[in-house]
Amino acid sequence: MLENDLGQVTIVSARAHRASSAKEESRMPAYMICYDNQNEGDAVGEQLREWKCVRPFGALWFGNLNSDALTIREILRT
Repeated sequence: MLENDLGQVTIVSARAHRASSAKEESRMPAYMICYDNQNEGDAVGEQLREWKCVRPFGALWFGNLNSDALTIREILRT
């Protein structure tokens, strides 16, 4: 598990065990993203919706994204 505390944004990546087939290896990593939505406005939420992430409640999001956590963080910070 990789966790980056980004001030207002926290991204956690759950890496699966080694895939048993080529099809499984092509899967995108799953991320849990949480941020302070009182200070960030809705720009982060709009980006996460564009990436087709799901929000079970508040500022907690889950998504399968084809990037590493550092790249996702930089995109969300802009």
